[in-house]
Amino acid sequence: VVENGEYEDFFEQGAGNLKDQLIFGSVSKPEILEAFGIKKTPSYVIIRHGQPSLLWNQQEQEKQVDQAKNEEMKVSKGMQFTIWVAEQATRLVEALTQENYLSKLGAGVPALILFADDSAGSAAAVKSIYKAATEFKGRINFCTVNGARYQTLAVKLGVTPHLLPAVAIVDIKNQSQFVMPSTTAITEESVVELCSNFMHGKLKPTLRSAKEPEYEEGPVYTVVADSFNRRVMDPSKDVVVNFRTTWCGFCNLFGPIFHALAASAADVETLTFFEFDVTHNDPEPHLNITSFPSLVLFPAKNKTAIHYTGERNIASLTKFLEEHVSVKPEVGPEGNLISKREANRIKAIVDSVKSSLLTGEQL
Repeated sequence: VVENGEYEDFFEQGAGNLKDQLIFGSVSKPEILEAFGIKKTPSYVIIRHGQPSLLWNQQEQEKQVDQAKNEEMKVSKGMQFTIWVAEQATRLVEALTQENYLSKLGAGVPALILFADDSAGSAAAVKSIYKAATEFKGRINFCTVNGARYQTLAVKLGVTPHLLPAVAIVDIKNQSQFVMPSTTAITEESVVELCSNFMHGKLKPTLRSAKEPEYEEGPVYTVVADSFNRRVMDPSKDVVVNFRTTWCGFCNLFGPIFHALAASAADVETLTFFEFDVTHNDPEPHLNITSFPSLVLFPAKNKTAIHYTGERNIASLTKFLEEHVSVKPEVGPEGNLISKREANRIKAIVDSVKSSLLTGEQL
C-alpha cells in the first residue's frame, strides 16, 4: 500500500524472488487504506484467503532473523522480506492434484482431505476447514478434491462418493485414515475437534470393508474388516489368515497351496483358515501388512500375531503350524495335522490290524 506509486527497493526484490509463486501489486486509493486499517505509507500487506491479512513488521522480522541466523551472516532487508512473505503467504488449503499429491500426502505429514462437489453444501464446507487449517498449520496439510471426479480415491479411503461433502484425515506414514462420520455436520467446530482428536490419538482408524459371504463350504473361509475381530480373535481357536490381493500374481500362485493346506488340516476343529482380500478391505494398521501374500497365525488364547516367513509349501507350513498353534494337534501318517479324535481312531485301526496279524501268526 503506497502513496504516489512509490515503494521501497526490497519490495521489488521480494517480488522478483517470488514472482512464480505469488502476485505482487501496489495500490494507493484511500478507501483501500481504510479497509486494511493502514495509517502509514508505504506499508506491505499479505492478503490471505481464509485467514486475516498480515502487515509487514520490519523490526519484528529482524529479531526473528537474528535468532535464526548466525551472527556473522548478514541478511539483507530484501531477503528478510522474501523470507517473511514465503513463510506467511503459504496457502492454508490447496486443491489436491497429481502434481502435488506426493508433497501433500506422502511427505510424512498427515493430510485432511475435503471431498467436495458443486453443491452449496460443499462450498460452505470448504470455508469451514480454514479455522482448523490455521490452528494446525505445519502439523496437518489441508486439501480439497472433487469427490465426484476422484471416486476411486474416495472409495479407497472409505468415503462414500454419493455422500458429499466428506472429510477424511490420511496418515500415510502410519498407513491409516480417519473418516468423519457422514452424520456429523462439517462445521468449523467439528473439523477442529476432528483434527484435535487425531493429534491426541483419540480417533479409531476407518477400515474399508467388503460384505461377508452369506455361506461358504470351506475349508477356507472369507473374513472381511468388519468381521475380523469377531472371527479371527476367537480365543478358543488357532486362526490362520492369508492376506492377499486380487491383482498380485504371487497371491494367485499361493492360493492353491493355502487351500490344500487347509484341506489337509480340515479335521482339526480348533484350527480355522481365512482369506482376507486387501483389495477391498483394510487390515488393522498395527498388523503391519505391507507385502502380499502375507500369512499370519493368530494363536488361541493370547492372539499375538505370528507372521510366517518360511517357504510356501505344505510341508514347511505344516511344521510352522505344528510348532506355533496353542491347541496342539496330532500329526497323521501322511504328515498332515489331525485332531486327537482322528489320531485315536487311526491308532485303534492300526492296533486292530496288528492284533489280527499277531493272531494269524499264532494260528
